Amino acid sequence: MHEATAPGARTIGLIAAAVLVTAFAQPARAHEGCAPVGVWSVPGSGRIAAAEILGRAAAAQVALLGESHDSADHHRWELQTVAALAAMHPKLVLGFEMFPRRVQAALDRWVAGELNEAEFLKAADWSQVWGYDAAFYLPLFHFARMNRIPMVALNVERSLVRAVGAKGLAGVPPEQR
Repeated sequence: MHEATAPGARTIGLIAAAVLVTAFAQPARAHEGCAPVGVWSVPGSGRIAAAEILGRAAAAQVALLGESHDSADHHRWELQTVAALAAMHPKLVLGFEMFPRRVQAALDRWVAGELNEAEFLKAADWSQVWGYDAAFYLPLFHFARMNRIPMVALNVERSLVRAVGAKGLAGVPPEQR
């Protein structure tokens, strides 16, 4: 268990939850449903001041950030938001949905400063587990490393996702669940 998630420690888990936009097939319209630049909004409630939403997120146990995987602007926003939350909450933990649990050791070694970029991407099996341009994500990974913010792999193997999709959870052997 990470020190920042030890029993009794107040932490905020920030999950870089990826949002698949169905318009990816039409890149010119891929991000048209996004809020305008510089505007924060709460679904169903409308606009909200940045200080208020960041304060709410910093006070929560978990805050979810979503981005379009191929949008540099979204990734810059994500990094800016994480930096603001880290300044407000010293026990921040970053969870990443793109990494399966089996690569957790690579994330730990990266944050500890034991791997360079190429070694990290190889150890994390980046090209197989995610495949999107690592340049979009590296600034966030570097921020975590520079600030010793734990990174947590949240996902399961794609093979399990496919098996559950094909057979249902009951059709997957218990040891694989």
